[in-house]
Amino acid sequence: MAFVYPAIKTKVHETVLATAQVYERGDERGWKNQSINLNTINNPAKLKLTANFLPGTPYLENIVRFRVKVAGPQEVVLDKTVQVHVGKHIAPRAGFVKVFTYVPQFYIAKSGNYTINVSMDEKPDFSLSSVAVTALSIVEEPDTSMRTPGFMVFVLGLFLFIRRRKRMQKQSSQQAEITPPQTETPKPAAKPVAKPVKKKIRWGRNADLD
Repeated sequence: MAFVYPAIKTKVHETVLATAQVYERGDERGWKNQSINLNTINNPAKLKLTANFLPGTPYLENIVRFRVKVAGPQEVVLDKTVQVHVGKHIAPRAGFVKVFTYVPQFYIAKSGNYTINVSMDEKPDFSLSSVAVTALSIVEEPDTSMRTPGFMVFVLGLFLFIRRRKRMQKQSSQQAEITPPQTETPKPAAKPVAKPVKKKIRWGRNADLD
């Protein structure tokens, strides 16, 4: 829970501000800047980058890197390079292959229009179909302060469990050495049961013939 809960809680509290298309395959302009309005009440904000790839045409390196830049009225508030793993997702099937990644959060210095610029960090990928950016408002930073103590508690519990198991095995082996092996006492053989002798009848209609 120390590892999983922070990520789950963060995704639940995401609020979408705007979505902008920054690349469309076949568009003569190619990569294009998009402008969205952001307010300081949206702090901290985060971008979600979604890329669509053509099926059956994997990227040679299995990883695509994008450079994301957000510039405000006064300064650049974000300039990061992010990567998405696409190799294992690409398959020869109908439709597009969609992958996404999150850009580290940033703070809005002043309310106004912000320009989002996205480009490929390395050589262009011809299997790329489209790229969209979604702005998320008031992204709660995951609390990971309990991960280190949680890991230490897990290691301690595992150590105590192994130690207890070894102690029980040692006690069982010592008990087996102290207790002499018990031999079964043979049961006495059963005596044969004598067959009852029929008494001869000397007189009467049912007298036995000798």
